[in-house]
Amino acid sequence: MHQLKYRIKNLAPLVISARHGDNNMVSTHRHIPGTSVLGLLAARFLKKEKVASETACQNDSFRRFFLDGQLKFGNAFILSKDKDGDEYLHYPTPFSIQKEKRGEGIYDLLLLEDDEEPDQPTKSVNKFCHLKDKYIRVQDVENGLNFHHARDPETGAPKEGTIFNYESVTSDQEFEGTISGSADDLNSLLKIYGTGSWTGYIGRSKNAQYGKIRFEIKNDTPHTVSYNGCNSTETALTLLSDTIVYNANGFSCTDKDVMAQYLGVTVKKAFFRKGDTENFVGVWRLKKPSENCFLAGSSFLLEIADADRPKLEAFQKTGIGERTHEGFGQCIFNWQQEDELQDQPWEAPTLQKPATPIPAATQTILETLVKKAIRKQIKLDAMIDLNTFESEAKKYKSVLLPSNSLIGRLGSMIGSMDSQRFKDILKNDKNLKGKKLRQTAIKQLDRCRNKNLTLINFLIAKTVSIEKILEQTTLADVRQLCEEIGFSIEMDKAFEEELYRVYFSTFFSMMRKAKRQEEKNESKK
Repeated sequence: MHQLKYRIKNLAPLVISARHGDNNMVSTHRHIPGTSVLGLLAARFLKKEKVASETACQNDSFRRFFLDGQLKFGNAFILSKDKDGDEYLHYPTPFSIQKEKRGEGIYDLLLLEDDEEPDQPTKSVNKFCHLKDKYIRVQDVENGLNFHHARDPETGAPKEGTIFNYESVTSDQEFEGTISGSADDLNSLLKIYGTGSWTGYIGRSKNAQYGKIRFEIKNDTPHTVSYNGCNSTETALTLLSDTIVYNANGFSCTDKDVMAQYLGVTVKKAFFRKGDTENFVGVWRLKKPSENCFLAGSSFLLEIADADRPKLEAFQKTGIGERTHEGFGQCIFNWQQEDELQDQPWEAPTLQKPATPIPAATQTILETLVKKAIRKQIKLDAMIDLNTFESEAKKYKSVLLPSNSLIGRLGSMIGSMDSQRFKDILKNDKNLKGKKLRQTAIKQLDRCRNKNLTLINFLIAKTVSIEKILEQTTLADVRQLCEEIGFSIEMDKAFEEELYRVYFSTFFSMMRKAKRQEEKNESKK
């Protein structure tokens, strides 16, 4: 068995869907699954070899590489570099590695004797790590969160009042994985793809702002797969990816006894978590059936005195269980060796800030980008706040959105006056000269409410603060940029007043769309 290393750098945010319970949240994996790499290279193969997708299964090379499982596409995990330029590949942290809740001690509970339990309560590390001897380097994957409007599948237009969140892997991170197979197949693969880098797309929403990556095979020739052998009578087995094992009845299960029988060993101790896997196959336009699996990070202490050691070596090289060609079943023996670990602090490479001042044109561009990001956030805030009123209107017949004419009038008012005068009008101040709201309009605003406030009280109480907007986690990078360039945007009261108008212009515009949809639904009844 031979291997090639590949590396992926995401040039845009990545969304590789992970299953979670929230219908309004699209969560992402924090690694790049082998299934995504397989699909990426299969599409590239068809393009470079000029093979039609309808007849691809008749192509001998395509069938061997991507259908018969002769090549195994491993998951790609986060790669980090320290200040000296040294690279570290981080695998899922074993569940047995725990850190003291109120201390600095780190223990591998899989290797501790029963009478050597930690003195303090412990908690999972739940990140990726690089293990070497008694040292552990912990690394997390940077994620972001974006808000989006759902689209109507019939019209393609934004769907009023429906907002969902995209969790994504932040751009400019590097991941590394392996492709395993025979030396001949891997050499054939190299002839097709070469070792130069090229761009492609993986994950969800590739036709929007997500999914662009740079792919590169790092080896000129395949190298032999190494095996972490063990000379003692016991060893640790760590699952680096989700692993599917079938029981005697042909069903996927997460029973450690079935795992022991599959490996041909005795399991002395185990730390594992159960999960299920289900992925979408683009060419089928269908999901693969859900399978129960041992989650990546599960670890087992094995008694191997009477084990078939060549068989264990084969498992590390080819994987454990089913669908190993898609990245499932990656494992490593004897990776966990120490029962007490030391956190190895490290410094990431830092960019040196130029000694010269920021050019005026650059400063202007950066300030413009900051304002653009804040405007985008205030619009999203307005949509979220509107959704609280719209959801109440859908629940209760007595809660009604204002009429289109009143919504339009309020939207027009906010565009032509400052925030204080707008609030004075809403308060119906008797001493106020000029525009006032009629009692019928006030009643409409009283009739619309969210869980806490009527609409009119919400409009009067609402304020916009740049300082509070920047406190949101989604603008952490913007806040840091302001500090770097010395931009005290929170002091800009004129911009704050502009944001107030942007907020309510968005709020009333989306409310008007929601009202039209409400009327449309009523007419269908």
